[in-house]
Amino acid sequence: MIITFLSIALGGFVVLMFTLAFGGDHDVDHDFDHDFDSDGDHGSIGAHWFSVKVLSAFATAFGATGVITCVYNFSDFWKLVISTGVGIVIAAIVDAAVSMLYKQQTTTIIRTNECVGKTGTVTLGILANGTGEVRIELEGMAINKPARSQSGEEIKQGEEVEVLSGGSPLIVKKS
Repeated sequence: MIITFLSIALGGFVVLMFTLAFGGDHDVDHDFDHDFDSDGDHGSIGAHWFSVKVLSAFATAFGATGVITCVYNFSDFWKLVISTGVGIVIAAIVDAAVSMLYKQQTTTIIRTNECVGKTGTVTLGILANGTGEVRIELEGMAINKPARSQSGEEIKQGEEVEVLSGGSPLIVKKS
């Protein structure tokens, strides 16, 4: 039984080290800004009980504790109970630590729907029935986005505009 526990510990450790070095859990957030906007969040913030990192931490702790209980000649029942308990505790600690790290991550992705209602300045004149560019202050950052006039009228460089609709290009009107 010691070989089984040792194999589980080593397998879990190798997978854990691999995921820590190269990743393994992910969440995706993307923003396309050409003809459409799309955003999504796949996964939750942080780790979860069935993530690779948490499961490999459980396996490592379970296997290592199993080896220790074999060395001290515990009965098979107590080997499993103690190893499972220690594995769950270590997995919970890893889950909490990884979740804390994920929550500290930030993103600089600005979704165009966050621009609606904001005012900005035309940086590249908007042609009649055409597009130009506006600069908007959003979340403490100045961002430039393609824009077109709601009415199709020309809006000259330097004029103030209000964003009416997100997407690409933004729909704006003179303010």
